[in-house]
Amino acid sequence: MKKEFKLLKSMWEKKERQLELIVPKVTTDGITGSLNNGHWAYQVGYAFRSALSISYDERVKLKKPYMVWTQGPNIHFKSGDFIISRCQTKAIQVIAGTGVERDKETNKMDLGSVTYDTFDKTLTGWKKTGTHNHNQMAFLALLISGQALSVEEVLKEELSPEEQGDQPLVDLPSADKGLTSPLPDNGKEEPIQTSLF
Repeated sequence: MKKEFKLLKSMWEKKERQLELIVPKVTTDGITGSLNNGHWAYQVGYAFRSALSISYDERVKLKKPYMVWTQGPNIHFKSGDFIISRCQTKAIQVIAGTGVERDKETNKMDLGSVTYDTFDKTLTGWKKTGTHNHNQMAFLALLISGQALSVEEVLKEELSPEEQGDQPLVDLPSADKGLTSPLPDNGKEEPIQTSLF
């Protein structure tokens, strides 16, 4: 997560979109696409390119145009965005959001805001567990690691990965705990065989 935040913060001083992305890479077969970010705590898929300020842009090299994926600093999750955790036991729905943008008067980056509801999966559907408000960067940290952290908290060099929040708060499989299917056909939780190796 530190790499993603360093990249975004470095772009706050630049005017041009960058070729380095906050996701490993963007792939598409013309019909479906992937951000290849399976290590994130939440399933932020291809449809969230715009929210992550990722776009497919034309560049020119040696007077020849070509298309390339680029990264901007203006993260903007919006009302209606519904994102499920990788383990599919938690979800987030954005109620309102203002994007990251440069303040015209101070020339500093305004980190925007996101108000969102959190949900836990039950046998009958989703149960609302709370309403929260963070800036867009803290919300991005939540999507990546499972914890809403400030830019400063993420970029602190002296913290270990666990202290920085690289360990998700969402329920992930562990060697001593098996998974259960989220909605089995018979209405009862059924163990799923897993292996971490």
